[in-house]
Amino acid sequence: MTSLGLSRLAKGLLAALTMTALTLGLLGAAVAPAQAAPGKVVTIKGIHVIHTHRQADRWLGRTSQDFRDYVVGRSKVVQRQEKQAGGSPSCVKQAGVVVTKYDTLGYATGAEGSCGGAATLYTDYADGRRHGGSWRMVKATQDSFYCPVLKRFEVPSALVGTSCYSPKRHKEIRYHQR
Repeated sequence: MTSLGLSRLAKGLLAALTMTALTLGLLGAAVAPAQAAPGKVVTIKGIHVIHTHRQADRWLGRTSQDFRDYVVGRSKVVQRQEKQAGGSPSCVKQAGVVVTKYDTLGYATGAEGSCGGAATLYTDYADGRRHGGSWRMVKATQDSFYCPVLKRFEVPSALVGTSCYSPKRHKEIRYHQR
């Protein structure tokens, strides 16, 4: 065989193996990057509505597996709620969860909805301790997060900023935690 013949054979074999791997779903799987170190806030680059585990691994890879699983499940709930509310097919399809920041201590912020929505706060923290991956949405709002909610869950300022809404004072006030 000439080097040209070997090159064609190698290319043909590579193409056949690639097609087989794609057919079997072995290529293109998202590999999640290493999880962020404890006590770090991860800012998610871009706006990505998460619907599948593959999307969660790709866009939320530095978050915990428990959190990624929660986001995929929560997106299904948001889609179901949009459908039950009579949302258009395109709104139902777009409905889901967007994560903007994740704190490895057990907090995250983002948004939920589709053709409209709300800013959201998630945590697996309550009563002064983490709950081992038992994530939940603790607040959805069209406004600033309420100070009593942030204080109750001890949400770090690094995640939510340095102001919150005080219902007692009826205005924004300074906020600091951690």
